[in-house]
Amino acid sequence: MSKTLWIIISLAFIWLQSGSRLPDKKGQEELFETLQVLTSSGKTYFGQNKLDSAAFYLDSANRLINSYHIRDTALVQETKNTYGIVLAYLQRNSESIKVFEELNAFYLQVDNDPHIKTKRAKVFNNIAINYNFLSDYEQAIRYFDSCLVIFNDRSLLQDKQTQTLYLNKALNQLDLGDYQSALENIELSRHIREQTSSPSQDQYALMRENLVYGEVLIEINQQKADILAAIKRLHAGLAILRSINPEDYYQGSFLGLLSKAHYLLGAYDEAADYAVQTQKFFISSYGDAYTGLIFRYNEYAKILMAQGKSDSARHYLSKALEIPVQADANKTMYKVQALLQLAEIERLDSIPTFVSRATNLLFPNFRDTTDILHNPPSNLIPTHPYMGAFFTKKGALLHKLYQQNGTIDYLVQALDCYMIAIREGGRSRKGLMTLRSKATFSNLLHDSFSQAMALAHTLYEKTGADTDLEKILWISDQSKSALLKEHLVTALTTSIGVPQQVRVEELELKSKIIQLEQRVYSLSAANQLWPDREGGSVMAELLAAKLDFDRWLRGLDDKYPNYRQVMYGVSYSEQQDKRININEKRLRSKTLIDYFDGERAFYIQYMTKGKKGAISVEKSEKLMSAISNVRKALSDPRGHESYESSAKLMYDHLLLPVIRETSPDHILIIPDGILTHIPFEALLDSIDHTAQTFKDYPYLIHKYRFSYHGALSLLDRPQHRKIKNGELSVFAMAPTYDDQPSLAKLPNSAKEVVSIQNIFPGQYLQGSKATESSLKQLTGKSTVIHLAAHSEINNQNPLRSHLILSPDSSNDGLLHTYELLSMNLNADLICLSACNSGFGELQRGEGVMSLARGFMYANVPNVLMSLWAVPDKATGDIMQSFYAELKNGRPYENALHQAKITYLRDADEHLSNPFYWASFVYMGDIPDHNPTNFFWWWAIGGLVLVVAVWLIKRSCL
Repeated sequence: MSKTLWIIISLAFIWLQSGSRLPDKKGQEELFETLQVLTSSGKTYFGQNKLDSAAFYLDSANRLINSYHIRDTALVQETKNTYGIVLAYLQRNSESIKVFEELNAFYLQVDNDPHIKTKRAKVFNNIAINYNFLSDYEQAIRYFDSCLVIFNDRSLLQDKQTQTLYLNKALNQLDLGDYQSALENIELSRHIREQTSSPSQDQYALMRENLVYGEVLIEINQQKADILAAIKRLHAGLAILRSINPEDYYQGSFLGLLSKAHYLLGAYDEAADYAVQTQKFFISSYGDAYTGLIFRYNEYAKILMAQGKSDSARHYLSKALEIPVQADANKTMYKVQALLQLAEIERLDSIPTFVSRATNLLFPNFRDTTDILHNPPSNLIPTHPYMGAFFTKKGALLHKLYQQNGTIDYLVQALDCYMIAIREGGRSRKGLMTLRSKATFSNLLHDSFSQAMALAHTLYEKTGADTDLEKILWISDQSKSALLKEHLVTALTTSIGVPQQVRVEELELKSKIIQLEQRVYSLSAANQLWPDREGGSVMAELLAAKLDFDRWLRGLDDKYPNYRQVMYGVSYSEQQDKRININEKRLRSKTLIDYFDGERAFYIQYMTKGKKGAISVEKSEKLMSAISNVRKALSDPRGHESYESSAKLMYDHLLLPVIRETSPDHILIIPDGILTHIPFEALLDSIDHTAQTFKDYPYLIHKYRFSYHGALSLLDRPQHRKIKNGELSVFAMAPTYDDQPSLAKLPNSAKEVVSIQNIFPGQYLQGSKATESSLKQLTGKSTVIHLAAHSEINNQNPLRSHLILSPDSSNDGLLHTYELLSMNLNADLICLSACNSGFGELQRGEGVMSLARGFMYANVPNVLMSLWAVPDKATGDIMQSFYAELKNGRPYENALHQAKITYLRDADEHLSNPFYWASFVYMGDIPDHNPTNFFWWWAIGGLVLVVAVWLIKRSCL
């Protein structure tokens, strides 16, 4: 160090000791010269990647600025901004946030600077990045949004600063697991970069884009093709970075992702090589005490374990634990991860020690950290993406202990850990806006649900306690229709206190976003995660629409301050305790059977009035083959040669054990997984060797009535049942497709609608009058909506599945599922007399994303739908009988049951194939038991009273 610099440091020390009294003019000049030298030296060391030296000089300068209240804008900005960045690179993120908050406070006192808003936005961006490093993603999002408040007032698509903001926000959303939003933000960043500069002018931004694309491709579904594409992106970005600045921090990020990509491909030697390169880079750049190495050692240990090198894995995990961690660096979770990995590697009797140490690190305010049979209360568990992973890992370790010694306390606490993980997973979904992002996130939680359900059933088998059965029901319910329940809860909550016009404006804005989303992703190939370049203009429209929506939402904050939090803050799962309350009186003679499609077994929960229980059925190869055969046979008019034996086997395994216990009349099914496509009434309870045709089969429909529902907690949702004395109002449509030669004519659909018109009053539209616009203009006056139309199912993107109605000047006649999400039809029943209306993509945690599900989002609680394509003649016959039964006063589920019985009675030996009649199922409300007829009670009571009086008088005589 030069003699001059020593003098400068000495002067700085003297001034700091002298207090905040500003020196005389000569002293002020020396003070400013000292500040400039300190700041310049700090910047020089920062450029050389000597972060500790840089922090030393910049800290001295910053303390002088604060002590003497220096007001020179350029000097204060340069010092504090550089110091904050250096602290962030050193992982001293809380200190960095404090420095940037000081800079923001300074900017608030600056007058006559036209660029002050932009400078404050940069500060917010830097604070957001720090919160991201601290894994406080919600705070990070808030500060990124604070940037948007400023930048949204300007021309976003022509601003390089905004480009950086969206790039940083994409990185934050990667950590949240919101890959769709990350892609949208990186696409916006790319678009801005291409508008403002050529690729050669901003290679650094191009490098970071490759980093984000690479990480998304690795994480989104971990499929081989995507991972190979990620490796290509990462190599391209790394090449750019090495040509610009080979010492940049992002080189370590690229190397680490390349290691993970090869690990997922099973190329462990290559993965290990990149992991070692990653470690060497960070050690050479930041020293062997760099806290980021904790995570890198953990990842390397995973690779070593995959290579069978457990001793080496122990060595690196121990090295991770030796690295000192400052309290404000918040790298605690990485040390926790190392401890839990060691618990897996070491002897079973060491698990309590490692788990206790991990719990103590993660929850310092929890007193019982030494007892692994206790979990922290919910108020001590922060909202953090890592919480779910911690409790999942702890649950797995406790389960290993239970398997070793059979102590039931370990089983109880293992289950509790998994249930906490499920709850935390639900809370982590709160920041995701779109249905597709939420559904993807729910899908990722399925493994936790499956493990939790297996443990819950094991516990219930041991105890038989109602409290343990309630845990099973809670887990099953949390795994189903999560997004639909969230939609219904928020819609119900926000229906009070918010004007209808506000809701209309919101639906219009969201509808535009949803439509643009579908256009964007329809332009992508199946294995691509962003649109082709010709789709760039559509992506720009989508992002502009989302910005418009964000501005509109912020505009509501003054009048309706709680609206944003209720609608876009708290998830449905967060509001639930670990119990499901079901009114058993409503079941009456019904038997409720709830299925959970687990990894290795079907878990079956049942309940009827006065009796309930749970069983598990192994997913044997024979059973899975039978389910596949039944599904194929039901959707093919030729049937299947093994239908009888397969349908009987399904009955024996999945229904008979419950029927033996409950002796039901009416069975209410809550299906899951592959069982969602099976109409249980078409199964067989025996094999009749004398049966000659389909008509002779002993179908279950002859013994039981069946209806279906989406989830346990939806059973008591508010309903719209309006039927009194068999009277209801119908809105029905039947397009004829005369001008669409590619579509098969439906000659019986018009007859179907006319037959309904002869039974119930309402509005009936046929041919060209059966338009999409007419349906969208419904005012909620109709009890039942009946649509006899073609449908087209999009298996790759179920939100683009649609009903085909008649077009007009306002609409194209294609009513997509995504359009239903923003509609409010307010009817009691939707009757989808259309092909495959109940078929769609099966999403774990939600169910079948079908057209029928879309109508539930449109405020229609009850759905009659088809599971496969059915000829319109059979459809018309069943529908006519269905409405006739409604006229007789039967509830929906009974009316459909009787309509099928009537069809089977009248059908010939060919048309009695279940292909023709079993497709239609009812999903919806189970009505309360029939109200008591008090007239008869009074009549009987009066008769008893008369007899009693007569007997008394007779005895007196």
